[in-house]
Amino acid sequence: MSPANLDAYYRAVRARAPQVLVGYTSCLFKLAKFIDENGLDAGTRPRLKAVIVTAETVTDADVELISRVFGAPTVNEYGMAETSIIAYSRERSDNLQLLWDSVLGRVDDDSLLYVTTLLSPLFPLIQYQTDDCVKVVESHRGSVLRMSHVQGRRRDVLSVVAVSGDVLDLSGILMVHALKSYPNVFGIQFEQLERDRVRICVLGDRRLDLPRMKEFFVTEMHRDAKPVDPAAVELVQIDEVVKSIAGKELLVRPRMDGNAPDP
Repeated sequence: MSPANLDAYYRAVRARAPQVLVGYTSCLFKLAKFIDENGLDAGTRPRLKAVIVTAETVTDADVELISRVFGAPTVNEYGMAETSIIAYSRERSDNLQLLWDSVLGRVDDDSLLYVTTLLSPLFPLIQYQTDDCVKVVESHRGSVLRMSHVQGRRRDVLSVVAVSGDVLDLSGILMVHALKSYPNVFGIQFEQLERDRVRICVLGDRRLDLPRMKEFFVTEMHRDAKPVDPAAVELVQIDEVVKSIAGKELLVRPRMDGNAPDP
């Protein structure tokens, strides 16, 4: 899903006129953004019934863009290779309902989700730690029934110093949200440098104005957090994003200089 290949995917979608689009969140977002920024018609109305985003965290900005461009509801699918599907959104993308007849969910005090599978008598998973932080909106006797968001992996929290000198622990998803609307950006990853500095790696379809983007980022972050010290943020443009072995885009990537952040 490099910017250079997006036109080919766009033409394939138009030619096939699908009833359903299914894919990684980042892939469908990139395709929708390419269509939107180039003033193209997705060609999916009225046949397309739904766009199903899966395998990666989805933000409200993702949902708004994907639904608008493709002219169909965005359905959020949440699951793991170890458990299969855990939840689907219903009626709204931020209304994730657990498949309670096949999996039980509970959260701890840090909003970390644990699941127990009910349909595997040979090898059930019992109180399996997903490592995902979730926002619960309905539960019954400690069992999660509905969630509004899967907020991302516990490890996807980055530390950056504020103008006040305080060190902020910020969700990577919050920081992605601050930049996803920036023109010509098709991928965002982070590197934790020292304890309080962050490198933002951006993928674009053209040479980006990084100083201007940095000003935009600092301004957007001020809307949801304390003012971030611009000196604690470094922006670089990359040619490709780092992916996991499963092909998912990593939110926090290994440092480009090969060194891990200070413990």
